[in-house]
Amino acid sequence: MNLELNLRCFWKFIKQSEERVENDLRNFVFVHIQKTAGKSIKAALGLKGGAYHRPASVMHDELGEATWQSSFKFAFVRNPWDRLVSAYFYRRQGGNGSLNDRKRSKLYPSSFDQFCERIDEFKSLPDELMFITQADWVSDGNSKIIVDFVGKVENIQSDFDLVCDELKRPRIALPYLNRSHHRSYRDVYSDRTKKIVCSAYQDDIDIFKYTF
Repeated sequence: MNLELNLRCFWKFIKQSEERVENDLRNFVFVHIQKTAGKSIKAALGLKGGAYHRPASVMHDELGEATWQSSFKFAFVRNPWDRLVSAYFYRRQGGNGSLNDRKRSKLYPSSFDQFCERIDEFKSLPDELMFITQADWVSDGNSKIIVDFVGKVENIQSDFDLVCDELKRPRIALPYLNRSHHRSYRDVYSDRTKKIVCSAYQDDIDIFKYTF
């Protein structure tokens, strides 16, 4: 393992440790699914820990059963067709700008149609959570949802208000951060790629009640 990778792993461990400490000190757990306005939600709640993403099942194991059960656990999801377009362009545009994300951008085809044709391949890439289903983010190994509340990006302010109410915090307006730049997702799809994504993310469509 080279020095650069050693340092990156070290700082990632430090940031994740900070976030675990924060979880131990507060009465809630935010499961930050990629490309669902999580950075804005973290900023509004005053959270540190950077943009490190772990599914609910992993966070449960990190925190332990007692802390998990005593905490209000929530996540936000997004229309899977919309989210996939945003995630694709985010990756293609170099992600967060780090060396690792810039290198990663070269893995993805320049054509969104070609990307969709290979979506199963990208969903199974090691060390890549961006393209797994959102249902997997909030479920345990038996596909049971283990968070208390799942808000929607499409209703983000009103759903975030409900989170604030549950946490007995003042309602605050969410900032708009980490936006990827692309045209409306509906203009990106062909009939074929729309069906491919429907098949690849059927769980999200069924569980969270989404349509194209």
